[in-house]
Amino acid sequence: MTIFNKISNFAHKTKDHAIAKNIISKDKRLDQSLSNMVQPDKIHFAQMTDIGLESKVSVMAFDSVAGLLAIGISSTIPLPHIEPIKYMQFKIGCSLLVLIDKKNIIYTLDLKKQQIQYMLPTKGIITSYYYGAGTDWLFIGFADGCIDVFDLRLGQLAKYGIPDLVTSLRRMDEQQQQQQQQQQQQQQQQQQQQQQQNQRELGNIVVALEIHPTNLNWLLIGYETMVFLWDIKEQMIHSTYTLATSSEARLSSLAWCPQGDRFMAGYDDGYLHLWQVDHEQKPVLSRQVFPSLDKSQPCEPVYKLAWYFDDSLQKNYLVVCGGSAIKDIHGLHVLEFDINQLGDARKQSIIPSSTDLMDFTLLCSEPYLPRNPLGILLLDCNGALHAHGLDHGYPSLTLPPSLALTHPFVTNACFIPMATEQVYRKLTTLTDADRQTRYMPLTGGGVGPRHIYKIPSNDILVTIHVGEVIQFWDASYTSLRPLSQLTIRCHDDLEDSSLYICCVDTNAITGTFTVGFNNGTILVYEMVDNRPSQQEENHQVPDDEQSEFHKTNARFISQCDDTINELAGILDEMEQPSAEQDDAPPHTSGVNVTDDNETSHHATSSIDDTNTNINTNPFLPQQNDSEPLPEVSTIENSNDDDKNDGAHVKNTSQHQHADSCITTLKRQAKLFGYYPDMKIELDGTIESIISTGPEIIACTTSNGRITIINTTLQKVYHTIDINGLLDREAEKDGSQQSHTEDGVNEAPTITCVKFINTYAYKESK
Repeated sequence: MTIFNKISNFAHKTKDHAIAKNIISKDKRLDQSLSNMVQPDKIHFAQMTDIGLESKVSVMAFDSVAGLLAIGISSTIPLPHIEPIKYMQFKIGCSLLVLIDKKNIIYTLDLKKQQIQYMLPTKGIITSYYYGAGTDWLFIGFADGCIDVFDLRLGQLAKYGIPDLVTSLRRMDEQQQQQQQQQQQQQQQQQQQQQQQNQRELGNIVVALEIHPTNLNWLLIGYETMVFLWDIKEQMIHSTYTLATSSEARLSSLAWCPQGDRFMAGYDDGYLHLWQVDHEQKPVLSRQVFPSLDKSQPCEPVYKLAWYFDDSLQKNYLVVCGGSAIKDIHGLHVLEFDINQLGDARKQSIIPSSTDLMDFTLLCSEPYLPRNPLGILLLDCNGALHAHGLDHGYPSLTLPPSLALTHPFVTNACFIPMATEQVYRKLTTLTDADRQTRYMPLTGGGVGPRHIYKIPSNDILVTIHVGEVIQFWDASYTSLRPLSQLTIRCHDDLEDSSLYICCVDTNAITGTFTVGFNNGTILVYEMVDNRPSQQEENHQVPDDEQSEFHKTNARFISQCDDTINELAGILDEMEQPSAEQDDAPPHTSGVNVTDDNETSHHATSSIDDTNTNINTNPFLPQQNDSEPLPEVSTIENSNDDDKNDGAHVKNTSQHQHADSCITTLKRQAKLFGYYPDMKIELDGTIESIISTGPEIIACTTSNGRITIINTTLQKVYHTIDINGLLDREAEKDGSQQSHTEDGVNEAPTITCVKFINTYAYKESK
């Protein structure tokens, strides 16, 4: 049978070979190598994705039905006239976006086709607008007091329009006065006309437009000095609301109460006036938003108002932007009102902000009534966005990656492609805090072709922000996933807040993150994961046993502390005689290592102390007790005449110089993330950092030095001075090597450094 099997296998191989030869003979392309068919001009870099924004945000709009957010900056949708966008509005529930630029041109954009559908230049200056949800009408107010209606479906102005109501009302008053006082002199009439013209220039701008929440035929029109309730169907004024004639305040914003029985008007003197619809004589409430004890202090204007209703609490909340008389208070003021009470607010709170705000948008859960909003989006004067929930404490909401990169602004970025599986899993671990993170409620849209990965990847993106804040992102998804638990705030670990980051490095084995600064400081951050495992969480101990267990642990820890203190005293007594006999300074071994108790040890201390330092780091391999510690080998100073077998070794004076100082930082009680492990101080600006293996880093500085450090042993292995090496090589050759440019000598600078493994290396498994 074995012979027959061999013959059968041979027959199959012969048949396959004949078939392959037949195919090759028919297709001449297979005769050539595939590499010869590659055309060099077809190989080039192509953009995979774009992240972030190209400029500051100036305007925003939210669609509660489609779950979309639009922001007014440069876009992938090309506009024929490059002008700043001042107003933006979604047609709720449709893929249509309306834009109004600074030249008062109205654009309607089709978001599905990503192209302009209509463009309409207007003759006047647009000062306000309002969109009726569920309709095709966009009411537009102009600086001349007139109001036009833009048809979103046809892309043109409708025949319906509202005249300047202030001028119309005054003309009616003039006619009545003329009928009653026909015998007045012509000179008095001319004076009245001049006064009317001056008032017309000040008070005819349409400041705000608001449609009644329950009666769509009522439109609230706000001018600078008067507010009108206009009946759209009857085309007549229903009510007129005016402050006292002595008031010089100008209207700035309007907001309807969700029940529709009253509205709030904000003015440029920081006052709020609450008007009842059926009470035209005077407001039922007048107050400042946030007054100051010093009445002479000026108050900022009320920029914007928004009123919403909370079903669960059965209360109304008024959100106010501006109106504060205290300069140091920034944010939105939230006033709590009862549903049926016309009095003052019962409570007042603040949604905090670090800077002044320019605009805000309620993220409503339904398009028709401002009820139970999902959150609120703030836009500050620096162009940064912030999102908050409206429940107790106003918790922050996580923005989409492109918007999150605007605050704080990105100054630099580092992309780590195809990280090792061990490091990638360690950095992208999903923690309980990640599961509890609240995101901004944006559920609409779709994934574009640039955000679809064809192959799996372990990519990590590191962004450096203003204030030396380092954020990490999982770039293997179609969109960036924020790794907020890994955020590093370097200024918290530095004494000088003016320092800035020059370079960073991520260890490919341990995930250790190293940061270099402009003053020669290096911070080494270790990755820690002290979260309890599932077995520990599932193992529940009774209360009595748990208390007894804690008492036993406390007694054992106190005994260990006493033993450690006794051993420390013995070691100090053993080191004192050697220190008295040695005339050299205690820094002869090159580096100072400072522990948590601020006790200085020699770099050549006992192996037990070194192993103790190693064991405190759970991510680095432990050193074998029998393995001798490597000695520090350094480069000789160029001024020394003595040479040791051709090896240039620095003298004791070089070690005494504070060329490098390693300090162990105090460990933080952190369950997961990066914590500062040590600080290294070198001379000059840190130009680059590179790591190899689990514990070796090489640092280059601006003064031409390369320092190789073992982060586990906290030792400087080598310090190489490039300038000294070049000078000694020139002396050996008998010629002086100079680097000149226009006749001026320049010191060489290090532009690149890299580790090369010249020995066979095999990881132990």
